[in-house]
Amino acid sequence: MAHPVFRFLARPVVAVALAALALLAYASYAERAAEARARAFCSGLSLGDAPESLLRKAAAAGAEARHTRWFRSEGQESWLPVTFTGAFPLSRHICSVRATSVIQSAEYLHLD
Repeated sequence: MAHPVFRFLARPVVAVALAALALLAYASYAERAAEARARAFCSGLSLGDAPESLLRKAAAAGAEARHTRWFRSEGQESWLPVTFTGAFPLSRHICSVRATSVIQSAEYLHLD
């Protein structure tokens, strides 16, 4: 039979191990889901389309409203980072859209 100290420590060790495993499983799922949403958003855009409805489409796709906004510069392309947050607040999966009067480019980026 196991020593009483080992029996006493077994439950907390198993609980911590299970909690760590659950956290890793969640992080893996959240990262894959955020990447898939960002890539799907990019692939759903067509170059040459009008960019006016992009904010509405981003909100419908579940993009983070706080970080998804137009950055405009006089005489230059406007930039819209359509941001999907992964497992942790600083893990961002982005569909980076550049546009003038039409969509010029849309590419997937990952900021960690």
